[in-house]
Amino acid sequence: AAFAQGYTLTESYPQPLRHAILFKGVEVALNPTKGDPLLAQRLLETLLNSKLSAEELDMWQYYQGLMYRQTQQVHEAIETWKKALPKMSKTDPLKLQTQGQILTQLALVETRLAAKEIDLEEAIQTYEALRTSWFGEAYEYQVLTALADVYMQANQPLQALLTLKRLIKRYPNDDLAPKIDAKMREIFFATLKKAQVQHNISPMDILILYKEFGSLLPKGEAAVEITSFIVNELMRAGLLD
Repeated sequence: AAFAQGYTLTESYPQPLRHAILFKGVEVALNPTKGDPLLAQRLLETLLNSKLSAEELDMWQYYQGLMYRQTQQVHEAIETWKKALPKMSKTDPLKLQTQGQILTQLALVETRLAAKEIDLEEAIQTYEALRTSWFGEAYEYQVLTALADVYMQANQPLQALLTLKRLIKRYPNDDLAPKIDAKMREIFFATLKKAQVQHNISPMDILILYKEFGSLLPKGEAAVEITSFIVNELMRAGLLD
């Protein structure tokens, strides 16, 4: 509320500082739970009437699409983001140069998938291309998190676990590392429990799961049950002497 009343005071500030403050205000105003989309729209209009740099315009287009999505105007959000991105193939994300373009691509894939404009396979291909191109770069964390989630939606738990393993290896000291570890344990246990009933995983994939993620086995009786299942499946397939 204080920001809504006082953002006009920034008119006397140097332009880069003023733009930074206004963009921060837009970000806060678009908070999904405590935001104010009307304030976000006013701030975006104020920014558009300023002389925005090319990078600032990319951020503006990202937030404009986000504002549309927050107000249930999904088609407008998607079209705004499509126009904001350079022409590129799904495997050519290197043309994304600015923070705004990167955020726009992430938001576009997520939103198009939710709207069923693209399928899980296309989302996976896009995220995998982004993961390869942005290794060690800004937003790699968000890409890996999104990729793991899509793999789970596609019922590919092994790929989801490998992605999460890569994530926790890259960011071991992140505040969310314990939650990622807990999520991996949950996926590992649930995947093998489901396989016991449905036999929906090949013995080779079970072997890979065990070799890569055996340390995630739960303790106690549950571990004994899962271990017995793994051994029996591998022996049945001739993968264990």
